Amino acid sequence: MYRMLIVDDERIIRETLSRHIDWAALDVQVIGTASNGLEAYDIIMDEYPDTS
Repeated sequence: MYRMLIVDDERIIRETLSRHIDWAALDVQVIGTASNGLEAYDIIMDEYPDTS
């Protein structure tokens, strides 16, 4: 299973992507969402999403 982080500055985009796509069917786990690069960096350092 891939581990993925969703990053976008628009809250509605982040929520739509994370909630309305059946990620489990695609063998993907959404580990979180971030609204900017700094938030994303912090989550990446803690959660280690897949980079490939």
